[in-house]
Formats: sequence, structure tokens, C-alpha cells
Amino acid sequence: MSRKYKLRWQDRGILIAAFILLATIIAYVADSSELYYKRAEEDRALQAAKLVARSFGPSLAQAESVSRELAQTTVNDQGRVTNFAKRSQELLRIDYVQGSYLVSKAGNWQSNSGVSPELKQAYQQFRQGQRGKYAVTKKRTVMQGPVTLKGGEAGLIFYRPVFVKGQLWGFAVVVAKARQLLKESLANLDQGEYNYRILKSPVESKKYSLLTRSKAGVVNPVAFSFKPTTSSGGWKIYISPKTGWTYEAKAKRMTAYTALLGLLIFCLIAILALRLAHTRFLKKEATVDALTQINNRLGFDEELKRRLKGQEDGKFTLVMVDVDDFKLFNDLYGHQVGDMVLKQVARGLKEAVGGRGVVGRTGGDEFTIALLGMDADDCQTVIQRILTADHEIDYFGQKIKSSLSIGYSDSPRQGKKLASLISRADEALYEVKLSGKSGAQYYSGETSKPLRSQLGFTLHDIAANIPAALLIYKPENGRILFVNQGTLRLLGYDNLWDFFGRVNTKAVHIVAPRDMDRVEVWLKKFTAEAETGDVHKLTYHVISQSGQEIAVKANFSMVDNPHYGKLVYQTMTTA
Repeated sequence: MSRKYKLRWQDRGILIAAFILLATIIAYVADSSELYYKRAEEDRALQAAKLVARSFGPSLAQAESVSRELAQTTVNDQGRVTNFAKRSQELLRIDYVQGSYLVSKAGNWQSNSGVSPELKQAYQQFRQGQRGKYAVTKKRTVMQGPVTLKGGEAGLIFYRPVFVKGQLWGFAVVVAKARQLLKESLANLDQGEYNYRILKSPVESKKYSLLTRSKAGVVNPVAFSFKPTTSSGGWKIYISPKTGWTYEAKAKRMTAYTALLGLLIFCLIAILALRLAHTRFLKKEATVDALTQINNRLGFDEELKRRLKGQEDGKFTLVMVDVDDFKLFNDLYGHQVGDMVLKQVARGLKEAVGGRGVVGRTGGDEFTIALLGMDADDCQTVIQRILTADHEIDYFGQKIKSSLSIGYSDSPRQGKKLASLISRADEALYEVKLSGKSGAQYYSGETSKPLRSQLGFTLHDIAANIPAALLIYKPENGRILFVNQGTLRLLGYDNLWDFFGRVNTKAVHIVAPRDMDRVEVWLKKFTAEAETGDVHKLTYHVISQSGQEIAVKANFSMVDNPHYGKLVYQTMTTA
């Protein structure tokens, strides 16, 4: 029996080759799967670190606002300290505030609980350093730290310059406990799967000091450096899983499964691994527009609902913004330029609105803004700032400008339901469109729906059905930019490819030879003398595709186009 089933040497060679290949594949899986899982786990840890780092900014901004409020509510216009004791006690109720102080320019301190030598020393370092000069010059809150607080806890000090009649009076000082200040951000890590160490360096130094850490230490951590705010110095976060890295165990299991299940199962696992390798670990939130990084329609609705919660009867203005002739940017320059225009508009709207409202991209080239706490009269400054902003991008050295049309309605004067306000703002927007674009219009109460047919016709619809032949070309070189179907019919061409292939993009190439000299002389004079909007007439012969001469009556008009400059519009009818 054994002789009967003895394998031939060719079969043995194939089996040996298959065995070697399988062993090689298993070894490769053993090695590469560990690297794969290591990268995957480290990427997840890094994303967790980045999310926490991004959440520090609002917490620090909250502490800055406390120092700003302390300055505004305790030093009056005559430079006298009023209501400090009461306000300081109120601030101590905030869990992260360890102390609040006022220190005059002369060095006199106001405090409910005394001033430690360490705080005075820190203040002297601040005043004598570049950060003190920066705070006074820029009139901005400046953060100092980390510093060691009473009890050994790490803290941050916020200095707010106080000015009285344009002159520096002194500083409002808020000492914050770092861990309490950042507790909402750290809770995601404490309650999650990661241990961490967070370090911070002063603005003036590259030396990092421990700010806070988890109870357990980090093991082979992933590190991420960041700056929560532009003036907060350098920060670092080290993060590792609480349960330890598991990529080694996962790799061993993968190798065992591959060896046991054989080449077929391995191939399936390899395909799955390939798909997983190409799967994005970070998914954009469903509420963020991927191109402009502002709210999409869902994000806008949700944020507005959240911002209005508890004040449903409060006033706000609903603004709809549309990019004029946006399709032209895509058609004329390409979608890359169209995307650049949308991103530039989104940045401009965010800058103009600031923290006073909600901004979202709610359509292709349509943006919606809710200006909170403002009715139509209050928001004029913001709307004018949007209209008059420099809507321009630089595309390989070419300056490309765009303009915006704006329609708006306000609540509760014109309704409380969002859908109703959007409908009214949309009506106002179309009034602007019908009036020539690049402007703003408050909802007037008169519907523009009967007139929207004006905007319903595309260039193709209009040009294809004009009874006369139409040519558009550059006056300086005669290069044809547009011809309509009437021109093709007049000259006997079936399509644009045949026309441009024969005419070679020059307007004079359709002129019959016997009239060529006369027409060229006339066109030269017309180009030199014609004013924008003037209509000049000329009768001459054109030559068709078949070589037939056709007498035509032509009207010429010089036009200023915002994208092409001077253009000649020429219509022709048979004489």
C-alpha cells in the first residue's frame, strides 16, 4: 500500500515548497501581527491623549475668564477696590480656585487669606520676566506654572492686567489647583482604560515639571506634546493602558490560529488584516463638515438647540449665506478652487461671528449662522463685516475673488420655529439674488417665489435656445470662449468638437476670405474705441463648414466680466 501511494519527487517538491511557504507565512504573521497590533493600540492611546489635550483649552479659558471677571468686578473706574472680599469668597466656592488676589502696580496686595512668600516670589518673577511685559502690552491674561501649592499640590497662576483710564493699575491674580481645574478632562482617563502623566513647562523654559498623574504609573507610554492655548507654554501627556499592552498576546494567538487552521484560514485572515489595515481609526464626527471643519446641517441644528436650551424665547437672528456664482469656480478653475473658496468663507464666517453664535455649512455652497442674543438691528455690524471682508484666495499666484449674498430673519419677531426662520431667511436671500447678488436683505414679508423662475434657467438652457447665434471671445486675441447652438446651426457644425477643430478657437476664422481684411480693420477699431455696454453693428459674410458663404448681420458689445476681464459678445442673424 505504501508503495502504491508513494509520492513522486515532483509532488514532494511541491509539498516541500508549500511547507516552506506556509512556514514562511506563519513566521511573517508572527512578526507582522505583533507590529500591527502594537501600532493599533498605540494609535488608539494617542487618539485618547489628543482628545484629552484638546479638552484642556476650554478649562484654561474658564480660569482666564474668572481672573477677568475678578478684575472687572472689584476695581472701579476710579481705581478703588470695591466688593473684593465678597467676590473673593464667591470665587473660593469654585472647586479649582485656591485663592484670588489683587495686587497694585506699587505691590500692595488685597487678600482674604494672606499672601504666601512663594506667591509673592512667583509674582516678582512674572513681573520681571517677558510674560509680565506681554500681559501688559497685549492686555491679556497670562498663565504661570506649574507652581507648588500649599500641601504639595501642583497649581497654575492666572494674571489679568487691570487698567484704569488707560493706565496699568495692577493685576487680578487667581491661583488654581491644576487637577481640579482639569478634572473634567482627566475624568475621561481616570474612568477609562488609561494611566497617564501630564507635564508642563513654563513659557520661558523648556524644562518640564509634573502637573498631575494617575494613581498607577505608566508603562512604555505613548507621548504627545501640545499647547492648549497660544500662551500656555509646552505640555506633554504620557499615556498607557491600565491593563497593560496586549499586542504580544494578540500576536501569539493570531500565529496559533494561522498554524492550526492552515493556509486557507490564513489567507482569509490576511485579507481581513489588509482590510483592517486600510480602515481609518479616526472617523469624523457625524456633526462636522469634512471639508470646512465647521458644523454640518445636523451639527448646526444640535448646537443651536443646545445653545438655546432654557431660553427658547430669547432673541436671535438666523442668517443664510450663499456664495455667489459658486458653480463658476468649479467649472472655470476646478473643484480644488471651489473647495478653497468654501474653506476661506467658513474661516471668515467663524472669525466674524466669534463666540456670539453658531456657524454651519448646511448645503453645497450655503452656510447658516445663528447670532444669539441679537435681533436684526443688533447684528448689522456682524453682517457688514461678513459682506465687506476680503473674500479672496491665492491659487498659484492668481487672485480669485468671491462675493456673498445674505438673507436673514430674527426670532421671536418673525417666528420661533427654526424651520420658519430658515424659510424667511431663504426668501430674503433670493431677494438679494434677484437684485444682483453681493448684498444682504432682511426678510420683508413679501415672497419672492414667483420671481425665482429668473434663477431657474441655466446658462445652457438660455444659450441653447437663443434664436440668434452667439459668440463670446477675448478682444485682445480673438480667442473664442463660448459659442451657442445657434452658432453651430448657422455654420453647419454638428457639435463643439467639430467647430473648434475647424475654426481653431479664433473668432476671425469664421469670416469669409473676401471680407477678412475689412472685418479685421473694423474689429481693431471697435476694440480700441468701444465703451462697455455700447452696441456696434456690422454686416459681412461668414463661411460655413461646407465652405458656403453666408451673409450675416452682427451686433457687437463690449462687456466687463469679473473673471475674464474685457469680453466681446457678438450675436449674428442672417442678412
